[in-house]
Amino acid sequence: MKKLITSILVSLISSSSVLAQTEEDEIRLLIARAPVTQAMSKAKGLEELVIWNWLKALSYTGHTDEAFATATKIRKWMSEDQTNFAIASGLTIAGKFDEAVSLLRRAKDSSESQIFIIEILTKGGRFSEALKEARKAKNASERDNNLQTIVRELAARGEIKQALEIADGIKDGKSLSYALRHVVKGLLKAGKISEAKSLAERIQQPDDELPPLHWAIFELVSDMADDGAQENALAMVDVIENETDRSAPLSLIAESFARAGRLDEALGTARKIKDESLLSTTLTMITAANENKVASERRDGIEAADQPTVKGLLKAGKIDEALTIAQNIKDEDDRSDAFADVAEHLLRSGSYKQARLAADRCPSPVLRMEFYLEIFNELSFHRNPQLRAQIKKNHLIGVP
Repeated sequence: MKKLITSILVSLISSSSVLAQTEEDEIRLLIARAPVTQAMSKAKGLEELVIWNWLKALSYTGHTDEAFATATKIRKWMSEDQTNFAIASGLTIAGKFDEAVSLLRRAKDSSESQIFIIEILTKGGRFSEALKEARKAKNASERDNNLQTIVRELAARGEIKQALEIADGIKDGKSLSYALRHVVKGLLKAGKISEAKSLAERIQQPDDELPPLHWAIFELVSDMADDGAQENALAMVDVIENETDRSAPLSLIAESFARAGRLDEALGTARKIKDESLLSTTLTMITAANENKVASERRDGIEAADQPTVKGLLKAGKIDEALTIAQNIKDEDDRSDAFADVAEHLLRSGSYKQARLAADRCPSPVLRMEFYLEIFNELSFHRNPQLRAQIKKNHLIGVP
């Protein structure tokens, strides 16, 4: 019996080791094949973010040398400061705060790097160092912005007393107002409604801005909706006394329900909106979401037998047939989208290598990079389950 148990354990350990090596091999292959220069040469506007995020991902997964090598390849399109900011962001997620700060101190734009350094130090809970850094600002305006950043992080952590103490050092009225709104948000998040209302009433409201309480509620509702906690978000909206003022956050929650495919809840939320213009916009959005859902079901359902489509074949599990159809699509953009559908399907089913092979055949280097990044992340999350939570926790203010 002992021999049998030992044999089973050895088999399990061996299988796990082989799987881990396979994942690492795929990760290495993705890094080697990543079409970063081709993608950057074709990228426009926000599409460049995929490369920025690729550098960051290389960094937070421990492939820092590869990140710097990639940064060198794209120097024609992205400055050294920009690539270093991306790599430093990844190092921060990995908890390598000193390395991140050291890298940023080499930046040519000291003002921009300083605010980033302060964000990194606060994310690491090193508030004393962050304060020392904030006081190095060249002028009062930069100093107030630096202090505002520290107040935001303290308030987000529920350290309200310390946040208020630091906010007291902000001289500019508008900067102080913005900082205190985050404190209001922190109080609301902690369930201290009366204290939040009391502080909000004392905050000077900048021109053409939402009242501090409404702004804080909208921000918190947005966070809750993004986390899938729409019911909690709805309860927070009730803090706003005027029904018309509830319209904006209600619209946001309705949109979140619609994105999640919960159309009944989306409509129920929309019915509470009193602003007629916003109600019309929200209902249009919900209708569009419903139409997209119906259209998708039709394409992927019974009609697929008579009119074979890539998505229909994928749903039927006919991957090879889907790839053949995708390959024969003449329009390059449509062909890229078709291969993207195949890659997405395979990725969701856990077939990482097959997903990468499908992405390899996508004509668009930008779209190919997007899928390389997604596959790279999923493989990395599989090897390190805590990494996904670390990324969410260490989201940096003002950083993509």
